[in-house]
Amino acid sequence: MPHHGDRAVCGFLGSSGQGAWLPTVSLIAVVFSTAVLAPGTLFRFSFAKLLLVVIAVVAAAWAVPHGRMDRRLAALVGAGGFLLLVAALRGDAAAAQLLGRWPRYEGLLALSVYVGAGWAGTRVLGPQVDHTRYRMWWNAISWCALLHAAVSLLEAAGLRPLGGDVARPGALLGNASDQGIIGMMFLLLLAVPAVLHPCRLWWAGLASAAATLTLAASRGALLGAVIGLLLMSVVAACWKVPRERRPGRSIGSAAPRVRALCRANPLIVAPWGVLIVIGVVGLAVPLTRARVLGESSLADGTVAGRADLWRSTLGLLRDSPWLGAGPSGFVDALPLYRSTQWGLRDDPMSTVDSPHAMPLQVAASGGIMLVVVCLAIAVLLGYWGVRRVRRSAGPSLTPYSQREGSLGASAMRSAFLLSAGISLVAYAVALLTHFTSAGTTPLAAFLLGAVASRVVAGTSARREPHPAGRRAPWDGLALQRWVVLAGGTMLGMILIAAMIGDGHLRAAVGSASRGDVTAADLAIESARRWRPWDADVPLVAATIYAAGTQAGDKPSAAAAERWSIQALGRTPRSVEAMRILGMAHTVQGDFGGAITTLDRAAVLSPEDRAISLWSGMARAQLGQKAQAEALLSRAAQNPFTAPLAQGYLVRLAGQ
Repeated sequence: MPHHGDRAVCGFLGSSGQGAWLPTVSLIAVVFSTAVLAPGTLFRFSFAKLLLVVIAVVAAAWAVPHGRMDRRLAALVGAGGFLLLVAALRGDAAAAQLLGRWPRYEGLLALSVYVGAGWAGTRVLGPQVDHTRYRMWWNAISWCALLHAAVSLLEAAGLRPLGGDVARPGALLGNASDQGIIGMMFLLLLAVPAVLHPCRLWWAGLASAAATLTLAASRGALLGAVIGLLLMSVVAACWKVPRERRPGRSIGSAAPRVRALCRANPLIVAPWGVLIVIGVVGLAVPLTRARVLGESSLADGTVAGRADLWRSTLGLLRDSPWLGAGPSGFVDALPLYRSTQWGLRDDPMSTVDSPHAMPLQVAASGGIMLVVVCLAIAVLLGYWGVRRVRRSAGPSLTPYSQREGSLGASAMRSAFLLSAGISLVAYAVALLTHFTSAGTTPLAAFLLGAVASRVVAGTSARREPHPAGRRAPWDGLALQRWVVLAGGTMLGMILIAAMIGDGHLRAAVGSASRGDVTAADLAIESARRWRPWDADVPLVAATIYAAGTQAGDKPSAAAAERWSIQALGRTPRSVEAMRILGMAHTVQGDFGGAITTLDRAAVLSPEDRAISLWSGMARAQLGQKAQAEALLSRAAQNPFTAPLAQGYLVRLAGQ
């Protein structure tokens, strides 16, 4: 039998056996979906990740199932989907909300992929797999962690292999908080197997995950890692150590007994060592140290901004408690509830499509009833997870060097359940100040499915449900497989077309920045042909021309007017589209049209200082001096609109 130093234990795939390539494809696709991107596109961090997860789901559908989804869980997920459907249909942009809005598209497009990832997890990492499948899992995570760490280190050194010029570029996730969450999850997923079953690859992956986590400087991810590691140590301390390894009683100091207990179960101490390493490295990285210790003004502004955003979201929920704003409806509903502090402090041109807190995100998407459904899912998953970890803990969760025999399925399953459960707890902690995304949620959903999976009916946990090579040509799962294949193929084609359209949008940005409106319009039209379902292509087009419009370029303003009108036809309550339309009217000299549009926008976003700025400019041109001065003075209170507003106030004073 293999020993812990043998290549068979740490090989990239392990001894997969006959017919196991489909689960391998599914595992690798889910893990590396966190790292894949679509170069040359405008939003390169979403569609490619979703496409790889779709491939993972289709591969899992055609693989031999090693677990199934519990019917109670499936019913709760279905109830949540029904509530989201009802909430979307009551909105002014029902079609757009059903499919999902830019940039995360968390309607049918992304949410179906998330659910599919959970379903794939039940089949690929269910209770009936052998130990080689878990090796594949941890090996894939280790290689992916090395990739994430390499890009993170390059960015920390001041290089930008993926472009961008922000302080926290986010490596392969495009968002620093997502980067930190992936580092946190990989760290917790690898900590247990690396300690119990030593392997150089897993230790390298563990170190890489820790580097990615600390370099991301995400306080939510760091907090999740701390809680996860402490929970790991507490759970390990509660395990029952087998009698032959229990330390003897000591009349004197308890220190020898504690040391013996830690030697018998190193998971009690190992998490503390990892915490110390993360703390030392984090304090050595200037950005991470500044954010954790509160020395960064940007970090302080983030805390204040989140608190203000949460208060605004609660205001929205007071008016729409039962169904919220619907899926993807938050971006248009929020401006009405923005506070005066936001209007005085933040850039009004920035757009927020999530409350940056998972509980509030759920409530805003489906109201109180969806929160109840999600709580029921969480309680059910928590109960199953705790029960299964308790059943599997004990002799199988001990260091390999202290056990007789090989790395069996029981030991691997125990280590997997513990690491997956703790990783999910930490993910939930991180989402208290963040949002779901294509970079992190499919991995979490896959783990949820694996933890909650049940034995396939008619089989035992020790027996394959359908031995490879002896599968019936048409059984009860055949229809399910073909349905998933058809749906996955359709969704994959939509995602590929979306990436092609994104490439055209990227080209449009370049043409618009050069002032070539004709070429930009042609590229946008091509993007719309590739993405006819996407209601936000006109809105993205309008934002592409916004910079030229603000600079006073009339061709850009004409294009912005045309596209923003189309955007309002698809999403009538889009304050962003109204603002750009009002700017375009003002630049082209249609001051009456600008005032009409901006007054309508001001009703939906009363604290928006950019609306006050352009409305004041339009009124000044019509000779409404008193109203213009009041609006421009209001715009001068915001640091982002103050320079232009003060210039117009000086001109009005001179008149």
